[in-house]
Amino acid sequence: MERTHSGRWRQRPAALLAVAALAAIPFFATACGSDDSSDSSGATTSAAAADTTAAAGSDTTAAAGSKGSLKVALIEDMTGAFAPISGPQPSQAFIKDLNDNGGLDGYKIEETVYDGQSTPAGTLQAARRAAQDKPAAILMGSWNASSANEFLATTGLPVVGFGALGGYAGHDNIFSDIGEASVHSSDVWMKILKEKGATKVAILNTSIQAKFGALLKKLAPKVGVEIVYDNETLPYPVDSPTALSLARAVKKSGATGVFAAAGGEQVQANLNQLGHKASVLEVSAFGPAVLKQWGDKVNGMIFGSAFASAYVKDNPAVTKYVADMKKYGFEKFTYNNPYAIEHYAATKMLFDAMKTAGAPFDAKATVGALNSLDRYTADGLLPYVSFPKWHDIGNDCVSTATVSDGEWVADQSGTEPFICSDSGSVGF
Repeated sequence: MERTHSGRWRQRPAALLAVAALAAIPFFATACGSDDSSDSSGATTSAAAADTTAAAGSDTTAAAGSKGSLKVALIEDMTGAFAPISGPQPSQAFIKDLNDNGGLDGYKIEETVYDGQSTPAGTLQAARRAAQDKPAAILMGSWNASSANEFLATTGLPVVGFGALGGYAGHDNIFSDIGEASVHSSDVWMKILKEKGATKVAILNTSIQAKFGALLKKLAPKVGVEIVYDNETLPYPVDSPTALSLARAVKKSGATGVFAAAGGEQVQANLNQLGHKASVLEVSAFGPAVLKQWGDKVNGMIFGSAFASAYVKDNPAVTKYVADMKKYGFEKFTYNNPYAIEHYAATKMLFDAMKTAGAPFDAKATVGALNSLDRYTADGLLPYVSFPKWHDIGNDCVSTATVSDGEWVADQSGTEPFICSDSGSVGF
């Protein structure tokens, strides 16, 4: 399993930096797994068994279906290391609500879940099986989507989903709701720290993300930030002695903001214990696991993602997401899977485009509708999605939350809960 992780990190070293640091993936897989791993990976199908229509979507009794039905495939990592941060529940919640309210223009949505097994081979196999079943569209939630993209591009089917993986660029039927994030980023991460009052920043990075670190250092002066400490050789995972040593180095440098690719929680706790006021930004997704382990010891820590978090206030779309997850029995995943809201947003993006395309919802029409999206936000869940432009550039907007008194507090609110770069997405 370590070998698989290593391969993935090398394959997409900057991918998660659009929504989450590479190093955060195993952190959340571990932290979330302690609460929900058995539930989030086992409810539908396994790789060895035939994929079946998800049980959560099978008891719809509303008027949906008066004009027929539409099949949609959900490719998720139901088993394996990524199961705790994958899963069909958010998409199922959206689909069940859609069906309970008449379906898609009278068509009932029937979803089938295919297990990517948290491996490249498993995801490719799942994609092939899904395509053979001739769905109207595919929702891609597997963390190994890049392994299937070349094949999926040949199908012409509309594929929508988490795009922090290489291989999305250049395929006009594959749509990442965070843009082409594998080789793009922006100065937004430095801007976040600057808006928190930090003009002197420390970078704590890993060698496998060297190109991203170099880009941060290049862009920092553009937002008025000085890099006063730089460590690009962090081990993973970061052990306690290393975290304490890093915190002491940060304090000595006078940095009041820290960009951490790994070990951010420990560094923040140590900085607070040392009495040095500095906020650590670890580019990861939101979730309660950090607070369960650290509580108010990590006050001041910032997390960021390229989609709204479930903590955002005064946002009707977030409110509906939380309500739908509760209504259909998926409440435990609302926060414990920090990527759940992105899956929900991607599902909304697909069906909004299908509605625009209209019956009979053929692949070409849906792909055309998706490629016509212009600053689409899923009512405030996503930051200004525009295609075809986003096939080739990364998203440069982030939603953040800060730990205050041991609780997550969203830094943005309303229907545009994002902080965006002033200079746009940059390739590296």
